[in-house]
Amino acid sequence: NIHLKKNNDDVFVKIHFIEDQATALRMYDRKDLDLLTLIPVREFNKYKNSNEIFHVPMSRMDGMFFNPKMDQNFKKALFHSLDFKKLKDLYHSIGTPGCPALPKKLYSGTYCYDYDLKKAKKYLKTSSYKKNKFILSFSALGGDDIQRGMEWMAYEWKKNLNLNISIEPLETGVFLNKIKTRNFDIIRKGLPLDSPKCLDGLTQFQSQNINNINNFRNKDFDHILIQLEKTPESKSLCDQALKILQDQYVYLPLGNMYFSFLQNHKFTGWYVNSLNMVDLENLKRNHK
Repeated sequence: NIHLKKNNDDVFVKIHFIEDQATALRMYDRKDLDLLTLIPVREFNKYKNSNEIFHVPMSRMDGMFFNPKMDQNFKKALFHSLDFKKLKDLYHSIGTPGCPALPKKLYSGTYCYDYDLKKAKKYLKTSSYKKNKFILSFSALGGDDIQRGMEWMAYEWKKNLNLNISIEPLETGVFLNKIKTRNFDIIRKGLPLDSPKCLDGLTQFQSQNINNINNFRNKDFDHILIQLEKTPESKSLCDQALKILQDQYVYLPLGNMYFSFLQNHKFTGWYVNSLNMVDLENLKRNHK
């Protein structure tokens, strides 16, 4: 819904729903759009020094999830065999993959997985999970940018651990069914939050939560969430919960995500929050 103040009579808002990112970018360059809500990764270098680009940190918990049948050492091998700096460079990311996806203001510690190929190969050798061929599934709605990251992961796991991994972009219905039935090897899941709070991001890992797709069970973690309900701003409790997720290799976080926008300064008074909601109430023309 669009609500403008009464004194904004000279503002007309038109929203375009454009599926193809390249088409949307061309429209912005032709000045058919005043605001572009997503810059394709392949085009990022063209605009990275522009005064029209800006970044908004998102409140999300996107990450990679693994079949519950995988043993701990196999997951450790997968986690530590990825050079997250290369993935960060691929996406021109501000946040670091392998680190918590929650906004940094919600916690105080450092909970990142390191790239250590020697350690990864040792874990793989001691794993009892001997499967060699895997399917890496993800939602096709993510477009080319998500697919590039998944192709990179599959390539790195083949190169570093000699695992044969094929990628599988899925339509929404099939993707959701895979999650519901736990019928996946490795899956990328985007997890937007309902509110920018630590508790909202961690609830999905609670033992009885329907969205706990890898069947994680931990009484200490559940108890921390109960405490967070009483003191939701506690960084200490958030730290404790993130430490448990890290130590247990519950999922591979993709880092704090930022959405990169382009805007041409024709308008002022608009605001994008960390839930990716645009507030246009004070929108007005920039007459400077």
